[in-house]
Amino acid sequence: MSQPDQDQADEGIEDDRLRLIIPLPRDGETAALAPVLAGGRVAALLLPPGVDPTPARLLGQAHGVAVFARDDLQQARALDGLLLTEPERTAEMRAGLPPDKVLGVLCSLDRHEAMEVGEAGADWLLFGRADREPERAIELAAWWTELFVLPCGVTGLIEPSHMATLVSAKIAFALPGPSCWQSADPIRLLSDLDQAVAAADPDAVL
Repeated sequence: MSQPDQDQADEGIEDDRLRLIIPLPRDGETAALAPVLAGGRVAALLLPPGVDPTPARLLGQAHGVAVFARDDLQQARALDGLLLTEPERTAEMRAGLPPDKVLGVLCSLDRHEAMEVGEAGADWLLFGRADREPERAIELAAWWTELFVLPCGVTGLIEPSHMATLVSAKIAFALPGPSCWQSADPIRLLSDLDQAVAAADPDAVL
């Protein structure tokens, strides 16, 4: 099996500055996120399955932020793209998405799977597990960015203290797990993540 083309152009990203992807809570509430998005360091909002996309779409349009569906091809066709958590379906989902929609694929902690997903048409990759500490995912993503042009990100129990390492490794995206909404002050946590990106990379504004 050949490796993904190292000359492949980045799709859906202009450079390698770190961006946040924010998972919406299960009720799809978006109003409290406006101050976080105003910083310009959020690339996308991620909808949970079964949530009305309209509020997220309006918020995204107001702040120039993409909105991705999760594992819902039909919904993704009306948004900016799809985050797929079943990597074996990458080629199928790529064929089903319009060419202007972005396809991200969760590869957990599997290098071989990541290379297969890249060959199958993913526009970006995501390493990690939403409910796990992200150190192993960061290690894999740093390895990937040294070898391939295809952008990648990490997910997991991400804290502000991880941001300097992500910036240093030129990792494109950080997606905190949905458990961030179970913290004592979720908006404060997301704001702290945003500010940590700014501190690690003062030029990180879109």
